Amino acid sequence: MKSAVYDTPVRLVGFARALRRHIDLLRVSGTLCRV
Repeated sequence: MKSAVYDTPVRLVGFARALRRHIDLLRVSGTLCRV
């Protein structure tokens, strides 16, 4: 149980980080397409 309770926030942080990176890539590609 203890490991699961600790593993979930780590997974969420990793997911949020990947999502932010994906959004940044979309924003960069959007600005490139606009130009």
